[in-house]
Amino acid sequence: MPGENVRIALAQLDALSKRDVDTALVPYAAEFSLNDHAQGRTVRDRAELRTWLEQWLVAMSNGSINVCEVVGAGDVVVVQFVFEGTQDGPLERHAPTSRYASIEVCKIWRFNTAGRIVRDDSYYDRLGLLVQLGLAEEPV
Repeated sequence: MPGENVRIALAQLDALSKRDVDTALVPYAAEFSLNDHAQGRTVRDRAELRTWLEQWLVAMSNGSINVCEVVGAGDVVVVQFVFEGTQDGPLERHAPTSRYASIEVCKIWRFNTAGRIVRDDSYYDRLGLLVQLGLAEEPV
């Protein structure tokens, strides 16, 4: 089923690119965890997942997802992509900056035997993002 899991992962990213959060939520199992390692945050229910996904879409209404690489291995799918756009909405506690940012993201999805996501690990450079947006200073 690795081919099907890859298809599901890419369809989820495509749904997010189209701002279709309802479709992006479909692949998640009833019990799952999304671990945003950059924020040190774990999401475990659909309402919180919706909020987590929407925060990115609201922060960058013109944001786009450009897939760089996909690896499917059994019940695991790894996708590297670039998320980029102009921050024209609030991000976390930060007001819009009208600045462009581009971040590389690595997501590791683990699927159950029914083809549902049970674990979603997201890795990205949060400090790099905040520096690009003018919300943090680059470390010396």
